[in-house]
Amino acid sequence: MTAYLWKADQTEPGKTGTTYAATQRNAPPAPIEPTPAADGLVYDESLYGEWELLGKVNGEAFVNYYDQPMIRMETREMAGTVMDLAEVARLGWYSR
Repeated sequence: MTAYLWKADQTEPGKTGTTYAATQRNAPPAPIEPTPAADGLVYDESLYGEWELLGKVNGEAFVNYYDQPMIRMETREMAGTVMDLAEVARLGWYSR
């Protein structure tokens, strides 16, 4: 099975951060809705840009019990291993 690995970066000034998502089809996930920030911050919401396709992963995308997106790897070496999307991206375990 092939999953598609996506990333979106924070867009507000002075902020850095990336969030990841995986889909089973070559179509981006739904846009990330702004979320309220903590009281007292300059910006009222956390904004993310458009989804960018990183590449394909040999595995199945799913959401775990804690509502975190994960990949169940399907490579010969990693068959059945469950990995966090950020770790897959950091290790470069996807093809472009």
